[in-house]
Amino acid sequence: MLTLLKNAIKLINYNFFATFKSLMIFIISQKKICLSSVADSLKIWFIHEMTHVWQYQLGLKNWWHGIVHGCKLDYSIEEFSKDLQHNKERAYNTDISGRDSSKNFNEFNMEQQAVIIELWFDAMYLQSYPNNKTAKHHIQGIKLQGYLMNILQKFLKNPKDKSLLPENH
Repeated sequence: MLTLLKNAIKLINYNFFATFKSLMIFIISQKKICLSSVADSLKIWFIHEMTHVWQYQLGLKNWWHGIVHGCKLDYSIEEFSKDLQHNKERAYNTDISGRDSSKNFNEFNMEQQAVIIELWFDAMYLQSYPNNKTAKHHIQGIKLQGYLMNILQKFLKNPKDKSLLPENH
């Protein structure tokens, strides 16, 4: 298995993370393995994918939600994400300081939940610098910190609460 992954890493010129059930697949073109030594962008990506592991472990059928988003072209159609401040596939789009400000965490789809948690993680635990490619993401997390804390209040209090999972998305 390890040889197969090493060969896959040689073939792929880009970074790739995917989550299926509670299995996370990392194909990273860099040799750095320790999460503490990788770029902030990979840490953010890791947290995003760990959110899907959390969702699966609480009972969400991630694969089914992924199929539904795919059928709705949510992974194909890009639109401006107010929270991320750049174009992003529709499945990830949030506006927690505007149209989504009154939503509970479970009213966001599985990808939106992962975006919210990644923004919170970035704001709380990472430090970006102006020349860092994740600086814009970090600044957005800081700007949205109050909204993030409000939305994540129940999650931070009890992450084992199954009622936090996306409902009908």
